[in-house]
Amino acid sequence: MNAGIAAYVILTQNTDVTDIVGVNIFPEVAEQETATPFIVYQLLSVAPEDTHDGPSTLDEVRFEFLCYADSYALAADLGSKVRGALDRVSGTYNGVNVESIQFNDVDIDTIDAPRRFAQVLTFTFRIKRDDVEIAQGTPVTGAKLGDLYDVDTTSVTNGQVIAYDAAAQEWQPADGTGGVTELGQLDDVDIIAPEQGDVLSYNAGVQEWMVNGGLQELLTRFKASGTGAQMYDTLNDTTKGYIDILANSAKMKVNLSGLTVTEASPGVMSFSVAAGTSGNEVEFEAMTIEGSDAVSTVADINFKQGALTYWENATGKIWLRAPNAGNITVLLPSSGGTLALTADIPNVPVDSVNGQTGVVVLDTGDIDENGNLYFTDARVAANAAVAANTAKVGITPSQAAEITANTAKVSYTDVAVDARIAAADIGDLADIPSAMGTTGQVLAVNTGATALEYVDQSGGGGTSFDYARAIMGSDVLQGGASQQNFDSATAQKVKFNTSADTEGTNITIDTTNNRITVGATGYYQITSNLTFFSAIARTTPAATLKVNGTTNLLGEGYGYIRAATGQDENNNLITCIVELQANDYVEVFVGDTSTASGALYATQAFLEISSTGGAAGATGAQGPSGTTYDVVTLTGSTTLSSAHTTKYLVVNSSSSVDITVPASAAYDTHAEFVIEQRGTGGVTIVAASGVTINTSETLVAAGQYAVMGLKRTASNVYTLTGERIAS
Repeated sequence: MNAGIAAYVILTQNTDVTDIVGVNIFPEVAEQETATPFIVYQLLSVAPEDTHDGPSTLDEVRFEFLCYADSYALAADLGSKVRGALDRVSGTYNGVNVESIQFNDVDIDTIDAPRRFAQVLTFTFRIKRDDVEIAQGTPVTGAKLGDLYDVDTTSVTNGQVIAYDAAAQEWQPADGTGGVTELGQLDDVDIIAPEQGDVLSYNAGVQEWMVNGGLQELLTRFKASGTGAQMYDTLNDTTKGYIDILANSAKMKVNLSGLTVTEASPGVMSFSVAAGTSGNEVEFEAMTIEGSDAVSTVADINFKQGALTYWENATGKIWLRAPNAGNITVLLPSSGGTLALTADIPNVPVDSVNGQTGVVVLDTGDIDENGNLYFTDARVAANAAVAANTAKVGITPSQAAEITANTAKVSYTDVAVDARIAAADIGDLADIPSAMGTTGQVLAVNTGATALEYVDQSGGGGTSFDYARAIMGSDVLQGGASQQNFDSATAQKVKFNTSADTEGTNITIDTTNNRITVGATGYYQITSNLTFFSAIARTTPAATLKVNGTTNLLGEGYGYIRAATGQDENNNLITCIVELQANDYVEVFVGDTSTASGALYATQAFLEISSTGGAAGATGAQGPSGTTYDVVTLTGSTTLSSAHTTKYLVVNSSSSVDITVPASAAYDTHAEFVIEQRGTGGVTIVAASGVTINTSETLVAAGQYAVMGLKRTASNVYTLTGERIAS
């Protein structure tokens, strides 16, 4: 029975199911030592629907699906996913035509030693047997025509046919009655001296098929009248529509209207129309399109005299263009008209221009200048003041003298303005100290006043931003050729042997001595972060920042790895802002503070130092104590977003809920989430494609009121902790 094949295909293609069991879906019995969760499907019965005409083409097949898990909640969740994948499904799966699948029943079962739960679901599959074949008996093979009981082939000779003898009621050999071997032998065909390309056409007058030249037949069809009821043998009757195609010309006309094309150098296309009253029509050539002798010149379009020509676009405007640089004459209607938008024409009639009517042409000699003299080069050259650059129009002689002497101060007053302009030093400004500061000092606002004062600059050893980032190279990380082992309780210096990024020149990386050195006294922000791989359980890696190899800086980073071969389960992050002296260097030391013994390697590690850009300010007032995470209630499956970061997510549902972690999420790089299963429905953390979730157990909450913590440690890397179902 192929129904089981369809069931397997449907379940393995459903991601809700495979996210829980993977490929652990088995017919009849699971493989030995298969870890839960897994699914076993078993055939219960087959009920065919036979017909009077043959075997069943539609079977009802009942299956039982057993969903095994270590917890009741997970077994119920898996059963829900299986029902969602199968119920009311139809289609063709791996060649099996499934008309429908119907859910029948569900039950729960328990198994001891070890304790396991199984949700048992029953379904009815309706399978269409479209390819069923009904046996029809053994076909006849190796038989001859004469073997048939009503056929007698005795004494048959070559060329004879088989004819039916009604008296004998059988088929017997008989001589052929004859026929034709050539087309011309047919009574209604007249073939006389046919040539290559000839065709047969029917002549209704003599009621015979006769030879006709292929090209002549085609031209005859072209010259057919509109109704197709009459054919023309010549081109002499031009009162009907016709096409005349010659070697270098062609015509397509209806009586006097049509198109004539002449292929010459250049070519010409002529458009003609019938003009005149009925019975007195003449052919009028309205327009020609003529090619040019020059290849690059466009064709000329000529409208014959008397032809009405215009082009009107969608905006209602008429565009006129004169050929080349020639003039164009536009005559307005005798009753009135305009050559512009009506809004541009004043609502006042114009009788004449400068006393002239009709076509008016004016120049400067036609208009009296009166007091408005025209500009001319001769008039400028004749002006002595302009030539000497001493023309001062509209100002007093005193103002003109100040302009000439370059002493004019427009809109400024007396001595105070002069003193400002004549000041040579920045100290001459009213709000700047008269005494200059020392080398390297900067101007800053005096506390409690509006004046400026000179102060020493500090912070990061300079005015520019300085930054450096060192990392452990792949050779010293876990799995590298020189992987560094931190299993000792005595702290070791971390081998930051690779420079990842630098900015400015005041902070340098020493990849030989695995340290970062600052070049000037000031305040700096220092950040270090390491994650580890442990070959044994319950290790506690601890990281410490040191200055000049001896002095411990504020803060240490601790991690805890619960399971053997666990990794990235801790976040040894240290960050602080400290004052460093010129040429101080910073290093990171790591040791295992647990009593366990075994290899401990770093999987990721970086150390970065950046200038703060200024001196430390005064100590501020005590800030408020930190607030608890806001509570956000979820009632169904949800994809995490920035609205859920640093929130206490309460999942309250009686059905199973998936919390999906998206890829390349836009929220903070080190975002945190706290998730509680408040309801009876199971809660599963689901990694979207491209996302890695590191965990020592499963991704499923342990049960009602279980709490889990989710920490983002890199772009698409997370660590899940808390109360979960054991793996």
